Amino acid sequence: MQTDSSTSGLRPRQVANQLIRAFRAEADLMRVLGGWTPRVAENDERLAFARDLGLRAEHGELLLNRLHRLRTTPEMIAVPDDAWKALITLVDDAPSTADLVGAVYEVIGAALLEAYRGLVADCDPLADEHTIRLLTRNVIPDHEERIAWATGFLTQSPADPGYLAKVASALEAAGGLVVRSEQVPDDRTDALASNGTGFWPLHREVPTEITLGSEYRIA
Repeated sequence: MQTDSSTSGLRPRQVANQLIRAFRAEADLMRVLGGWTPRVAENDERLAFARDLGLRAEHGELLLNRLHRLRTTPEMIAVPDDAWKALITLVDDAPSTADLVGAVYEVIGAALLEAYRGLVADCDPLADEHTIRLLTRNVIPDHEERIAWATGFLTQSPADPGYLAKVASALEAAGGLVVRSEQVPDDRTDALASNGTGFWPLHREVPTEITLGSEYRIA
C-alpha cells in the first residue's frame, strides 16, 4: 500500500487501530478462558488454558506498550460495541469444552493470526520495524503453537460445526479482526477510562464445585 512519495506501508494511525483491535481480541479471549479454566474436567485442558492466559496477558502488555508509542492513550481504548459483546458472550456460553476450543482457536484465533500476518506484510519495513519485530518474534509464534495444540485437541474431540458457524457469523457481524481505518478514536471520559482496557462485565454462573479429571481417578 502506497501512502506517500517517500514511504510505503501503513500510516501510524492505521497500525495503531489494528493493534487496538488485536488487543481487544487478546484481552477478551483471555477473560473467557480465565472463566472457563475451573469448568474443564481434565487437567491437561486446564493447564493448556492456564498457559494461554499467561501468553495473552503478555501479548496484551506488549500491544499496549506499542500503542503508547503510537500516540494512543488509555482513554482511546473504548468499551466495544454490542456486536463485539455478542460475539464474546457467544464464545463464553460455548456448549462444551470442544466448542470453546473451536471458537477460540479455530475461528477467532485463526482470524487473529491472519490479521497479525497481514499487519506484518502491510507495515512499512523501516518506519515500523518495532511493530514487525514485536509480532514476528513474540506474538505470531505463540499463536501458531496454540492453534497447533487446538488442532490436535479437536481431532480427538471435534467441535459442533453448527456452533462454529454461528461464531464465524458473529465475528463477521462484529467487523472482523482486520482494521485499516485512520480514524482517531475519541477519548473516553468515564471513571474507568484511564484503565485502558475497555472491559465490561461478562455474566456467567460461578461453578459450585470443580470436577476432577480422569487423571485423578483410580480404578
